[in-house]
Amino acid sequence: MPSFAVDIEFEVFCSCGEPMCNRSETDHSNRMGHGNVVTVEACPSCIARAENSADRDGYERAEKDLLPQIRDLEDQVRELRKEIEILST
Repeated sequence: MPSFAVDIEFEVFCSCGEPMCNRSETDHSNRMGHGNVVTVEACPSCIARAENSADRDGYERAEKDLLPQIRDLEDQVRELRKEIEILST
């Protein structure tokens, strides 16, 4: 069957607006019936933003959940120190 190839130039951007030209590549592949393929890596700006958000959310949840336990432990340490002082005198 006759066929011809056509070159198409295009730019790739993340939905956040970051240019992804250096993070994408084209290939001709017959894997799973696909012809021409464009592969785009994850946007580093979006990954950093997601990691920062997850870290902040995780820290806030941990702080909320653990702060009462930390205060209880600090109180126990204070009480034990008092007992040690009493016993050592």
